Amino acid sequence: MLKSIYFMFFVCVFLFGLMACSSKPKDKFTNLSADEFEKLIENDDVQRLDVRTVAEYSEGHIPGSINI
Repeated sequence: MLKSIYFMFFVCVFLFGLMACSSKPKDKFTNLSADEFEKLIENDDVQRLDVRTVAEYSEGHIPGSINI
C-alpha cells in the first residue's frame, strides 16, 4: 500500500514537472539575417553595446560600439 502511494506521488510530481517545462514564454527577440543586421547597425539612432572584456574589445569591435 505504501509503495503504491509513493509511486502515485512520483508520477504526479513527474507529470507536473513535464507540464511546467513545456510552457515556456516566447522570447521577445527577433532573429536577423546578416544583411538586416548590417543595415540596422548603420543607423546612428541604434546604440551598440559590447559586453566583452576590455581585452576582447580592444582586439576588434563594431565601429561605434560602447564597451561596458
